[in-house]
Amino acid sequence: MVRMNTRVSNVEPKQMVSELKPSDRLAVDAKDAAALLGISERHFRDLNTAGRVPEPIKLGKSPRWSVVELRAWLAAGGPARERWDVVKKSPSR
Repeated sequence: MVRMNTRVSNVEPKQMVSELKPSDRLAVDAKDAAALLGISERHFRDLNTAGRVPEPIKLGKSPRWSVVELRAWLAAGGPARERWDVVKKSPSR
């Protein structure tokens, strides 16, 4: 039986993920979401608690924010979560 090397490089997959910039990831934690928005992690967490940023996705017990959704939310003017939920469901988007 011939074994094929399926690795792209000698870099472990976990190392490859950790080397990605937050903006290159599909989903980010609060620290990286804050960095993408140019605010402190504390401020981002306060905004989340107040319902001022999009709802996070739960991956296990870990909340993560979609980078695509954060960009769309910001392009829409950063509306409150309740308003954002209406905007993102509208067909005109």
